[in-house]
Parts: sequence; C-alpha cells; structure tokens
Amino acid sequence: MRADVVIRKPLKVRDLCFVLGVTERCLRSRISRGDVPRFYRVGRALRWRLEEVERWQLAQEEMAA
Repeated sequence: MRADVVIRKPLKVRDLCFVLGVTERCLRSRISRGDVPRFYRVGRALRWRLEEVERWQLAQEEMAA
C-alpha cells in the first residue's frame, strides 16, 4: 500500500450538518430545494464527498460576493 494515499470517509447527514452549521431539519429542507452539495445514495442513506462540499462552499461564497 502506498503511503501517500489518503482514504476519506464520505460525510453522513449529521457530519454535513456540523460542517454547514445547520440542524438536520434545515438540511432536509435544503435537500428538498436542491440547495446542497451534490450527493449520492448508499441504499436510502445520503452521502457527500468532502471535496464536493468544499467546492460547493467556495462557489456559494463567490456567488455572495
């Protein structure tokens, strides 16, 4: 195994709530409006890649500026 490989676990709903500073209820509302980073499903569960969340946050900041 290469030493420079970093494996990142995908973010769960609670993780994304923490990152965005919102409640789970608020996040679910944003999901229904499509106002969240791109996600994927694992069964019924939603998951986010940290890199995707960071890109989305930067795009949101640029739009606000």
